Amino acid sequence: MILAEIDAQLTALDAPNRLIFADIPLLYECGMENSFDRVWVLSAPRGMQIDRLISRDGLSAHEAAQRIDAQMPLCEKERRADSVIHTDGSVEQTQGQIRALLRAAERRQA
Repeated sequence: MILAEIDAQLTALDAPNRLIFADIPLLYECGMENSFDRVWVLSAPRGMQIDRLISRDGLSAHEAAQRIDAQMPLCEKERRADSVIHTDGSVEQTQGQIRALLRAAERRQA
């Protein structure tokens, strides 16, 4: 039902020449990658992913590792992605990568 709702909302947007972003953590696992023109994957080392899950969701290290292990391996997501944003640096470094990708996307739209 969730996938059908996402598809319905994307169809209803009808936004030519506009960038639309969808945050879908299990995009590849759900087979939705073909619903989008481009896929950007955010990437961080495993230890950092575990630390972030512990901090954000209050999981134990074991629970965080299980959640990561239940997903497609990050290296496979990176391989399939059009672009990879590395989030293991500063916020400013991550924002710089995003700005560069946005500029490239805007040029493609023009």
